[in-house]
Amino acid sequence: RHIAASAGVDPALVHHYFGNKEDLSMEVVKAPIEPAAVMEEIFAEGIEAAPENVVRAFLGVCEGPVSGPAFLGLLRGAVAHQWQALLLREFFTTQIARRVVRRLGTAVDPAELPLRASLVSSQLFGLALARYVLRIQP
Repeated sequence: RHIAASAGVDPALVHHYFGNKEDLSMEVVKAPIEPAAVMEEIFAEGIEAAPENVVRAFLGVCEGPVSGPAFLGLLRGAVAHQWQALLLREFFTTQIARRVVRRLGTAVDPAELPLRASLVSSQLFGLALARYVLRIQP
C-alpha cells in the first residue's frame, strides 16, 4: 500500500503486476537466488545439519558464477546507500530468515529465534563483507 501510495497508483495495480509482498521484494532486489531452492539445500540433511548448511549455502551464493557478482553488487550498494541496505535487509528478512525460522519449527525455543536469527545474519554478512568486499583472505 505504501509503495502504491508513493507511486500514486491504486494498490490493486501493484498486486496485479507483482503479486504479494514477497514477489514484489524479489522483483525490487533482483535477487540472484531462488529462496525456496536454498531452503531445500539448507534442510536437505535435517535440522541438525542446518547450521553448517546455512554457511555452505551462503558461501555458495557468494562464490557462484552468476549469483556471486550479483550478490556482491547488492552488498556493495547496501553499504553505500541506505535505501539499498533497506531493500537487502527486507529481502533477507522476508525471503531467507523467516523461511529458516519456519523450517526450524520447535527445534529452537521460539523466544530465542529473533536473537539467533540476528546473530546468524550479522555473522554471514560480516563474513561476506570481510571476504568479498575487503578481500581478507580465509
